[in-house]
Amino acid sequence: AAVDIGRVCPSDIWVNEAISLGERIRFELKNQQIVRQVAIALARLYVRSDDSENALRRLAELAHLNDDHPAPFSAIARSQLMLGASQAAYETLERFIQNNKRHNGILYDMAGILAAQDKVPQALALIQDNFPEASQTIATHAIIGHLYAWSGQTEQAIPWLKKVLHKAPDHGSA
Repeated sequence: AAVDIGRVCPSDIWVNEAISLGERIRFELKNQQIVRQVAIALARLYVRSDDSENALRRLAELAHLNDDHPAPFSAIARSQLMLGASQAAYETLERFIQNNKRHNGILYDMAGILAAQDKVPQALALIQDNFPEASQTIATHAIIGHLYAWSGQTEQAIPWLKKVLHKAPDHGSA
């Protein structure tokens, strides 16, 4: 609770104290749900710390968390992105996928990171390799369409986004 209070406090005066407390207690906790909550709070706190180099190092260490739930890994990767370390964020998500079953949200986030790194062909390959045609959802179609659009390939984007609109006419991003 103290770590989470430090995370949501609008003042940065408690950030370093909350980080220190979270780092001290996370190895002593036995309840995996609470460990997960502390890891998520720490990831968000590190973005607010005044030493981004140390924050990135600590986030990389935190990314080796032994958890099969995607939430802490998403929080860590988001914090790494906010600190300008897109490759570290990708590697955090990739580590989760390698150690756990496939997770759509994590794969979508990985594709987004690749697209932001101007690696749209790799992002498309990641999505298409992990989502065979039979298992593609509206979200998958939208992401493929957006990836094509982000890369300036609007002719390829249009059919994918039309598929989305055909199934969900009120889909805002399509």
